[in-house]
Amino acid sequence: MARSRPAVRTAALVAGVLLVLVASAQAPPARAQDANPTESPIEEPSPVLDDDGEVVTNDRIDALRDEWDDTTAELVTIARGESRTERRAARARDQLDTADREVTAAAQAADVAAVELVLAEERLEGAEDRLTTARAARDEVTDQLAATDVQLDATRLQLQRRLREAWMHGGQLSSTTMVLGMDDFNDVVRVQHLLGQVVEDDNQLVADYLRLQLQRQDRLAATTLEEARVTDANRAAEASRDERATADDEARRTASRTRERRRHRADVLATVEQDLANLGEDRLVAEEQLDEVTARLEAEVETELAARREAARVEAERLEAARISAAEAAAAAELVAQQRRVVSSGGGGGGRCGSTSDWVWPVDGCVTSGYGGRYHPILKTRRIHAGMDFGASAGTPIHAVADGTVYRAGWSSGGHGNVVVIDHGNVATLYAHQERLAVRAGQRVVAGQVIGWVGSTGLSTGPHLHFETHAGGPYVNAVNPAPWFR
Repeated sequence: MARSRPAVRTAALVAGVLLVLVASAQAPPARAQDANPTESPIEEPSPVLDDDGEVVTNDRIDALRDEWDDTTAELVTIARGESRTERRAARARDQLDTADREVTAAAQAADVAAVELVLAEERLEGAEDRLTTARAARDEVTDQLAATDVQLDATRLQLQRRLREAWMHGGQLSSTTMVLGMDDFNDVVRVQHLLGQVVEDDNQLVADYLRLQLQRQDRLAATTLEEARVTDANRAAEASRDERATADDEARRTASRTRERRRHRADVLATVEQDLANLGEDRLVAEEQLDEVTARLEAEVETELAARREAARVEAERLEAARISAAEAAAAAELVAQQRRVVSSGGGGGGRCGSTSDWVWPVDGCVTSGYGGRYHPILKTRRIHAGMDFGASAGTPIHAVADGTVYRAGWSSGGHGNVVVIDHGNVATLYAHQERLAVRAGQRVVAGQVIGWVGSTGLSTGPHLHFETHAGGPYVNAVNPAPWFR
């Protein structure tokens, strides 16, 4: 085919993606060895949509692949049909060329036959002219013979009178008697012999009579011979003319049949060429359809591959998060074990450095300011301190005190700076003044998981963790956190 199609490239691409899809469908998802069974904090990827908003699935790719295979098979069928039709067209062209040569030869033969017929007719006309001339000459000779017969009759009468006179006077009568006794003057030798005797007898009248008979016979014989010759020539010319006419008719019929065969073969060639043109149009349509299906299939495959890559990335992030969660859970358990010592609380006052309850101590540091009324170091007013401050250097990890869901993670304009609020169900905890955050809203966390790092953002005199406990849910009722750590 003239057009270049991306069939091989697309077939390789389809085969590759199908291998990837089959392998990914059969292989079990990898899991971290020590992953926490708690729900992963990484969201599952959304369904992959194409440009028309339809979900890309393996079934759609299989359907496109089947359509691509069908279109390719159709193109192969069309190509085979084109090949067969091209051979038919070649044979039809050869037959038409042969017919053209036959038409040319038949036309030339017809022309030759027509020329020969014209020549034969001209010869016949010449023969007829000569026959007419001969007949005219014969008529003229006939007239002359009639005049000669008149002379002969007159001479014969004279000879008869002379013979009668001679007989009456006893004269010589031998030659005259012989001449008068002749009925057939066609025997020229005999006539000439008699003429010799008559000359010897010095009978001029008999000699003239014999000469007239000889002239009459000569003219009659010559005229008869010429007429017979011309008649034969005329018959030969007519036969030749008839033969040429028959040959001309046959040549014309042959030329007509040859032209008819040529028209038939031209019609066959036109039909075959039309079939070939139709196949060409079908091929163009199939190629355009194949190009379209190829483009759609490549897009679907690329979309599916992108989705697979994204799913692999999400899975990797999930596994990494699970690994981190497992490590943090282990660290939190270790931290809880380390914090299970008795500390002085004095109703939530300063100095406490660990937890004896199920709650994890939020930071590696001690309480520097408890819950209750106090003089605000920045606002310079006495007001309720709604939580506990933990002393720690900047960048110290901050841990979730218990399992829960991040309710808020971001900047607070109320003085808390970077803040994280975790909903634990019947109680919520707040972690303020963070340098940077490690979680986002809606994310599930476990006890001991790092949620950020100590900082001094918002209304703060230095790096520390401001921690609050809200009974009943986020921002409902700030209460003293100390009892939850006993």
